This record gives sequence, C-alpha cells and structure tokens, in this order.
Amino acid sequence: MKVLVFIILSFALASTCTATEKLVLTVPPLEKELPLIESIYRIGDDVIVRTEKYASKEGKWHHFLWRLDEKKGYFIPFINDNNERIVAVSEGSLNELIASSDGKGLHLKFINQPKRNITISESEESPFRLGANAYFTFVVFAERIIEVSSKGTVRSIRLNGLIPEEWRMLPRAIAVSENELILGYDKGEWGGAVYSMRIDKNGLDAKSNRLLSENVCAIRQDSKGGIWIASGLSHLGMRDAGLHFYDGQKISGIVSQRYFFEKELKSKSGVAISLHKSTEISGMTVNSKDEVVIVAAEAGLFSYTIGNPFRSLWEGSLYITYNMTDYSVGSFPQGIVEKGKKLYVASRSLGVFCFEIFEKGKYIPTKQIVFKRSSSNKTNSADAKTRAAD
Repeated sequence: MKVLVFIILSFALASTCTATEKLVLTVPPLEKELPLIESIYRIGDDVIVRTEKYASKEGKWHHFLWRLDEKKGYFIPFINDNNERIVAVSEGSLNELIASSDGKGLHLKFINQPKRNITISESEESPFRLGANAYFTFVVFAERIIEVSSKGTVRSIRLNGLIPEEWRMLPRAIAVSENELILGYDKGEWGGAVYSMRIDKNGLDAKSNRLLSENVCAIRQDSKGGIWIASGLSHLGMRDAGLHFYDGQKISGIVSQRYFFEKELKSKSGVAISLHKSTEISGMTVNSKDEVVIVAAEAGLFSYTIGNPFRSLWEGSLYITYNMTDYSVGSFPQGIVEKGKKLYVASRSLGVFCFEIFEKGKYIPTKQIVFKRSSSNKTNSADAKTRAAD
C-alpha cells in the first residue's frame, strides 16, 4: 500500500509568512480510508478522538476511543492503568471524567477528583455520553439516563415522555451545569434540537424545555458556567451555521445561517481558493481564556469573545475532497480542541490536522496525525511531509 502522504502547501517558512498569506490543505489519492472520526475531545492533558465503525451484520455502529501519543505522533487505543478500555469521556461539563469497562460494569473516574470514583453494573454495548456537576453524574443513552448522586444513589430515568419520540437517539453533544442538563441532537436533513432538564437537590426534574431547533455539533461551558451551543448542517448545497450563548435564562444568537459569505482568496502562487456561498460550523471549543474557537468547514478557523467581532485564525477550506479507486470522497471536519499553543482539528476520514501559531493570532497547519498501524503497515504521522509551494 502506498504511504499516506499529507502535503501542506505553504508560501515560505513560517517565520517569513505574513498574516495575509493563506494556506491550502491537499491530500493525494488514498487506497484506503482511515477510521471514521465522530468527535474530538480534550480531557486533562490528553487529546482524544472517538471513532466509529458500522457492523453490517449486526446493523449497528461500534465506537472506539483513541489517545494522542505526542511523543510517537499518532493515536493509540485509549486504555487505563488496569488495561481496561476507555469507552466514554465527558465533554460539556467543567467536571472532567472518563468511563472504562471491564466487561462487567462501568468505572467512572474524575480526572481532578481521585476520591470521586463510581462503579455501576451497566453494559457498555450501547453508546452513551458523560457529564457531571458537583452533586450528580449523568450517563446519557438514547432511551434513558442513569443518574448517580454524590452519595452513591443510582436512578434510571426513562426519556419516554421527557423528550419527544422523534429525538429518541443518542445526543450529539451534552453539557451539565450546576442547575441543568443540556441535550443537543443532530438528525441530519431531518433537523436537530436542544433540550434542557432542570437539576435540583433531588436530581433531574421530570420535564424538559426545548431551547433551540437546529442541528447541534457541539456544546461547551465557559469558566463562568455559561453554555455555548454550535450548530451546523451541510445538505444538498445548503450550508447552515449557528452559534448561541445560553446563560441559564435565555439564548442569545451570535451567528445565524449564512453568516460566512463567499470570498476570493489568492496565494502568492496565484492559486485562487473559492469558498462556498455559505459554510457550516462543524465544531467548537471554549479555551482557558473563555475564547470560543470555531471550525467553519469551508471558511477556516475563527475565535470569538463576547462583545468583540470574529477573529480569523486561519482561512481556507477544511472540507477536503480526495479520490478513492472508483469515486470521489469528501471529508468534513468533526470538531476542534486546543492544547497549549496548538489547535487540533478532526477530519471525518483523514485523521487530525495540527495547527500551530506562526505569528500573533495566526495559525498554520503543520502535520496530519493518523492512527497506529500494524507492523505490516507502519504509516503514521512521521510519514507526513511538508513542502513549499512553487
């Protein structure tokens, strides 16, 4: 099999780049796709991706978590010290935790609270989302929620009657604040929605409130407990983008559909980059400075803070097309996380692109990170090469 090569076209060395220069990501023909990435997370010091694989005989999806080995430069299976598989990580709550499985039950461990460990006799065959506040931990499945109190009380809550039947599926993203559990759904062309459920001293309330009707791609909290909701949809030439802020009382719209408009960008080599009339938002994270960092699939990377205009971090398309044997494939971004001075953008079928700062407020893509291969196929990020554009 040919070595997978990731070509980054740049105009000069990073130190000689100016803020007006743009970069293009291109990928040569592939003989085999990489694992399909569903989401990317930052847990503690780890960058994690969740991949999925469809088992046609069983008629269901299987999910796997991988951790970035920064020394080796590729993703490896995510396991804990007891050699148990990590099957889920928290995403939209300030309390970070991971769930591992020994085949008999789930072990929930908080990253910064070593004494707060939870074990429940629950199978990990069905996918779920994790979230927690100071008093309750929630394991959210498609049909029900398992609630575990700080005292160890376990309660199973059926979503029948709480969430309309049309959304009886695994949420695309969740968040847990001090007073609410937020569930975000994405059903593709059939729509999306965001629901909130109040949390009091007794746990979840037996009713829900619909906050939004959009396809959700990410929900994150800032350091003050504010909830950020990013939405996006690409369908039949339509590109929808949305960013909303929820303070626990009302939702404020930051971005509405058609916010990112068509532009013509030119590199020094004279190659024109045409962006679509509009672009979807494909991912969002909130960093330690409470900046919202956004992936706009066909427009690039942006950051936003309340009261300020959007700031461009990198301009270019992250919707990457490439050729397989008999057909053309398009790979959309699947989310973004920040660690230190690096941004990691997950691609549906092309691994993760790492972006690094080359001057104040501007980033460039530096490498493509893929998955650990077997001894017969050692393609990894060390095979990724860069070259300057002519």
